[in-house]
Amino acid sequence: MPNQVRWFENLFLLSFCLGVVIGSLNWDYYLDLATPGYVLFVQVFALLFSLILIFSISRLRSNIARWVLVISFLLGIGIEAARLGDPTSAFGMHPLASILAAGQFLMQGLAVLLIVHPDTGEWIKA
Repeated sequence: MPNQVRWFENLFLLSFCLGVVIGSLNWDYYLDLATPGYVLFVQVFALLFSLILIFSISRLRSNIARWVLVISFLLGIGIEAARLGDPTSAFGMHPLASILAAGQFLMQGLAVLLIVHPDTGEWIKA
């Protein structure tokens, strides 16, 4: 496994750890938007979906999973840009969670850049 793929996997797993902290800090904010069951369902579904993609890329060398992840991240950029354009969207969120979310987003962005590296593409196709 190339170093780019190791770093990709580690960065994404670390970003999930940050996600747990972010979710804990914003729990009350999320409960204002939805029921606890729905919030947990969305959190667990997103985590499992992402884990399946990450391990499909790093362990099974799935090119399809790689591009699904890239497209998902690009869609996330649009969602984050829309959220940042709405100043009322941050009200109620924990300030530390907002800072950690920015770090999480940067980690995932770096991980996506690593996975679209030409050497990674060659490794997946090998």
